Amino acid sequence: MQGKSVITRTIEAAGGVYAPGHLGELTQIVDFVLVDTVIEETGSREKRLRLLPSRVVVYFVLALALFEDCSYRGVRGRLTAGLEGLPLVRPAVSSLSRARRRIGAAPLRRLFEILAGPVAHLGQAGSFYRGLRTVAVDGTASRPAPARTPPASTGRPAHPGGVRVRAAAVGPAGRPPTGALPTSS
Repeated sequence: MQGKSVITRTIEAAGGVYAPGHLGELTQIVDFVLVDTVIEETGSREKRLRLLPSRVVVYFVLALALFEDCSYRGVRGRLTAGLEGLPLVRPAVSSLSRARRRIGAAPLRRLFEILAGPVAHLGQAGSFYRGLRTVAVDGTASRPAPARTPPASTGRPAHPGGVRVRAAAVGPAGRPPTGALPTSS
């Protein structure tokens, strides 16, 4: 290919302390207006504007689930990676932990109640086949690492039977409509 292609993308982020809570694809699925509504509904709104507002903490906890192998600082870094050059606060890990306890589980539980379930509507392309919802099935199997080293006298591995861990998941197939978010009832 002789030509050169350039793809540009504009990211719009809120300013100040709300900036880390308005980043990435996560806000395309979980709209900040929905998060604010859930925070109000569950009584989890901060009493004063802090460096870690409740909305940002909710997105931080959602990101913790997405980046489960990262530390608190690593997840915070991923949330703010697109904001290079902006003056951002770098909260201590203890501050992130306290903020998480401050909002509690109620807003996340309510978000789950609102967002869980099929997103595709009847007749949406790729989501139904002959009147039935299409699903995707995926699975994996692996051998866990031995919990301890085998005793030198036996010379046998810690898992003689070849223990395997198997996991499977089933989920709806198809693509959700752009910009469509369920509303709370």
